[in-house]
Amino acid sequence: LPCPALPSSPLLYSSLSSLLFSSLLFASLRFATLSFSVFLSLSLFLCSALPCPALPCPALLSAQPHSLGIIITNILSSVLPFLLLLLLQAAHPLLSSAFYFPRTLFLRGIASRVRARVLSSSFPSRAHPVMLVSSMFDGPVDIIGDVHGEIGALLSVLDVLGYNGHGEHAEGRRLVFVGDVVDRGPDSVRCLQVVRGMVESGRAQMVLGNHELNLLRGSRKHGNLWFWGEEEVIRKDKAKISFQTLADEAFREEALSFLRKLPLVLEREDCRVVHACWDDESISKLRSSPGDVMDAYRKFQEEVKHRDSELAARRSEQEGMARDIEIERELNRQNGNPVLVTCSGKEERAAERFFAGGKWRDVDRNRWWNKYEEEKLVVFGHYWRSFPRSLSLPLEIQNFKPSGPDMFPDVPANKLLGPRQSACCIDYSVGIRYEERGMRLHPGALGTKLCALRLPERQLVFEDSSTLPLEAT
Repeated sequence: LPCPALPSSPLLYSSLSSLLFSSLLFASLRFATLSFSVFLSLSLFLCSALPCPALPCPALLSAQPHSLGIIITNILSSVLPFLLLLLLQAAHPLLSSAFYFPRTLFLRGIASRVRARVLSSSFPSRAHPVMLVSSMFDGPVDIIGDVHGEIGALLSVLDVLGYNGHGEHAEGRRLVFVGDVVDRGPDSVRCLQVVRGMVESGRAQMVLGNHELNLLRGSRKHGNLWFWGEEEVIRKDKAKISFQTLADEAFREEALSFLRKLPLVLEREDCRVVHACWDDESISKLRSSPGDVMDAYRKFQEEVKHRDSELAARRSEQEGMARDIEIERELNRQNGNPVLVTCSGKEERAAERFFAGGKWRDVDRNRWWNKYEEEKLVVFGHYWRSFPRSLSLPLEIQNFKPSGPDMFPDVPANKLLGPRQSACCIDYSVGIRYEERGMRLHPGALGTKLCALRLPERQLVFEDSSTLPLEAT
């Protein structure tokens, strides 16, 4: 339609209609229309201006404003830039990170949190399909527990295990990481770069932990503001800022691209690896879930929201059951999403109400391994196992609790778990080394170590060169 406020230009009208069509096209593909329209506007103008031998040129279109040629030209000018990018991705997967498009338009000056959320919901390359439940390396492997940005401990344990700077081992061994490579420690940037290099070279595998998932979701949590280039006071005494290498935007984009390609579960005939929880129902849903981890997360969150709405309606109808329904809603928000279950575990109704984290709580962590009845070994991290602390430490340090109750009371550090002695947690609380530094204690004073489980030897190897056999309780 002609507009008196705009010059009567066939190129202008053709391009504007192309933008409209492209918005509808990209919206149908679940992309943000505003971002794509702005990003592709120049391309669309150029495509609209190019004459096509088989179609009327723009000058002729002005004389035939309702011809089929206009429609075809506009469709082609809208689709061609998009198809060109897909061809580039298919031709060279390494270019995929350069064509990650945000869902939301972000301008200079918008807060870094918004920018991270934009990047975390980018359009992923489909050149290599992501299997959320993937096959684990055959042969001898070394499974490394939660690293939490402790670059010194990571390099030390790799050296003790016998790996060189390329992640190669003289005996052909390979590495598996249980997730939570990042956060809280002094150099999450370097830790992720080291692990990423070995994964992308085929010498290591890694499953996602809850801390990596938080980065993908753009969710700010304790110890992860380094990712947004911000300093943070993470010590429990709030005394001062802990040193953390701060990420820049280039690193953020590369990291998110890498993390979205990782699985949630690894398995082979004699072993399975998950960050926090092996739950048969959740794993079954993940096996049949298409797309990457964020596709799965959003899909299951929609189911969680639907269930939450049903429970909220019940709450308004049954006032006497309000507290019970609220507890059920809280459990649904965690246990209803298989991505959250595998990355951060299941929750259950607490035996009695307790106060933690500044509020009263009715749900508690579920010790799922106590009901793990399978004989296949399952290896996981997440749950803050530790060694006994020195009796020479002051009493307040001996009793210091960085986070929640002990999930393994009275269980020796090298003992297997579960009724069939087939579950093994290899997180030995290296994630609280920042507290040790804050208290001017030597590394490991609070019972912390970085651990690797060697298979098939079933031997625990630590960054201080100590070893322990994995034993039944």
